[in-house]
Amino acid sequence: MNADPRCTEIRTELSARLDDEVDRDTSMALDAHLETCADCRDYEDALRSVKRSVALGAAPRVRDLVPDVMARVSRDVSERRRERRSLVRTAVAAAVITTLVLSGALLPWRSEPDIAIASEITRAVQSAASEVGSYHAEFDIRERGWNDDIAERHFTAEIWFSAPERLRMEVRDLTPYPGPGWPSNDATLVATPDTWWLRETASCPAPALPGCAVPPEPEIRALRNRQPFDGSTALPTDLVLPLETLADTEGLSVVGRDVLRDRDAHHVVLQQWQAAPLLESLQVAGTWREFRPTARVDLWLDTQTWFPLKFVVRGRNAALTVTTTSFEQPTSLAAELFETPPAPDARDGGFRATESTNDLLPTELAGLSPYRSGRTRDGQTVDSFMDGMTWMKITTDDAKRPTLSTIASELVDLGRDRFAYYSPSSDSLRRTIEIFGDDERIRLESNLPRRDLLEVASSVPVDGKAFRQITTSTGSITAIDENALGRVSYALKPAYLPDGFRFSSAFVSRSAIDGSQQTVAYFRRDETAPVPGDIRITQAPDVDVLPPSSEDLRSVVVEPDVAGRWSPARSELEWLDGTDYRAVAVPAFDLDTALRIAKSMRR
Repeated sequence: MNADPRCTEIRTELSARLDDEVDRDTSMALDAHLETCADCRDYEDALRSVKRSVALGAAPRVRDLVPDVMARVSRDVSERRRERRSLVRTAVAAAVITTLVLSGALLPWRSEPDIAIASEITRAVQSAASEVGSYHAEFDIRERGWNDDIAERHFTAEIWFSAPERLRMEVRDLTPYPGPGWPSNDATLVATPDTWWLRETASCPAPALPGCAVPPEPEIRALRNRQPFDGSTALPTDLVLPLETLADTEGLSVVGRDVLRDRDAHHVVLQQWQAAPLLESLQVAGTWREFRPTARVDLWLDTQTWFPLKFVVRGRNAALTVTTTSFEQPTSLAAELFETPPAPDARDGGFRATESTNDLLPTELAGLSPYRSGRTRDGQTVDSFMDGMTWMKITTDDAKRPTLSTIASELVDLGRDRFAYYSPSSDSLRRTIEIFGDDERIRLESNLPRRDLLEVASSVPVDGKAFRQITTSTGSITAIDENALGRVSYALKPAYLPDGFRFSSAFVSRSAIDGSQQTVAYFRRDETAPVPGDIRITQAPDVDVLPPSSEDLRSVVVEPDVAGRWSPARSELEWLDGTDYRAVAVPAFDLDTALRIAKSMRR
């Protein structure tokens, strides 16, 4: 052990820094000490390892680490409440976990011999999606941390669902607010294949209450002539079956089995950004507490139906708890449940139903049956297919070249010299594949797993082209693979990425105006991108200074004698490596992750 008496104090501060509880000057002093003290470096590495390990255990709770950058724009103040673990507790946990790992002992959540592994649960949920017909459930919701003046809010929610696109959800606010000016968080959503209708209460962001100048009033939004499975008016179906939440096994930990309301349940743990589809299903309207992407989420799934029986988002004081109080699978639901009130100001989605005449449909449909077909106002043909909650939409138009966003997605080989562009799920689209032929573009969007969607795409009767470059009057964009990225003279590649992330795509842009260039590389997971965005690394040569910014930026030490800055709003770390500009954006993670990626970047 290092005999330096400062190390005891240093290690206390290292523990605090992992909780984001030290100021900038203290953090820089800690980095300076770590440069000269190998023992403290090892200690910090152990703390980080324990932090990752205990985040998947039954206790302690994981703190929220970074602002939720995907919160609504109107919410201008993020919650920053944290819980601090003591140094003694962390050190004891480190010793215990290290002993268990070195001895080969089973960790607590691995102790049951019949426990389902994560991949089995994911497959079971995907299989259950085709079995869902009608569903009715009620929920009890408790939320803390929404506003400093409200200790806890209490809601009930009721949902009726008939696969694949009929849904009604009612949220009722039972909170005893202290006086007038507090908005009731009541909301009603009704959707049919053709129409989407939502009523909620318009108000100021939570931190501005109760002195809000905008009176809380009901607000109605509606869409008619809706496309099948329209992403802009997506239905909150993960509250019925967490199909998108559990699309990916990476980062999913199986804790064990419990009994909830006399039903057997699998207990799994994941992070908020993975569980965002589930949370957004509940929070489709109104104002809700924000969570950082790394917050821990405990989820209990019924072992027979795989419906969510309970989930808890771990902020301070178990900030959000949602418990299913009843659920059933009736043979049918009354049609009146899905009748939408008149909405004179409803937007027109521009979809008109017609018989399908598309001769470019895939021959392999993954067991799905024809559902709805038609055309959009701009001439696109739309064909959709479904089986229970599983669906696929195929859009065909005459676009002959990909957009920049398509070039930035992953180029996949469909075999026999045919190519397509694949993108994982995002906040508004499910997994998509775009195929470009001589005179047409075919886009497949689906909640099918990646492997199944690629098999469907392989049966599309079009020889998909691979576009390597887009040139305009202002410059060019050239797509490059991972090997080519390593050959760019000023670009570095990361040796470390969070679990499940891999190289997806990259491109080099060159300006025709001043000759400048930059390289952007994306790193993604196969099934589901982080809801806030991908991991993105941007690099450019011949840069003298970091661009000016009016943001609230934090100074950080990237390497000895290399200072950088961290943008909490963008979750992006920027620095100059000599005259090379580098930036690592990690919207689903924290500064610690960005620094670890940055420090691992090599030629």
